[in-house]
Amino acid sequence: MLIAGPPTESLWAEIPAAEIKGAQWVGSLAGDGVRLVRDGERGGFHIGADAQRLMHAYRRSVREIARAGINVIVDEVSIEEYEWLDWRGTLV
Repeated sequence: MLIAGPPTESLWAEIPAAEIKGAQWVGSLAGDGVRLVRDGERGGFHIGADAQRLMHAYRRSVREIARAGINVIVDEVSIEEYEWLDWRGTLV
């Protein structure tokens, strides 16, 4: 059995520092990766094109593992609707 998730512990660690923005530190490619954004007292994440492709590849890899006959449990929180829609589209 494979237990997959949350990608923040594995895949996000693979994103090059140049593609990350947070607090006082800004990587030069943060727009394509992941950055923390604030709107007053609220915070959220901007997930750029490179990070979105990484997550889509992760979801496809989970699908292929399941198709190979291995039982899979995914523990992941979808914050944005497009993340859930990507899972749904990937698992069809």
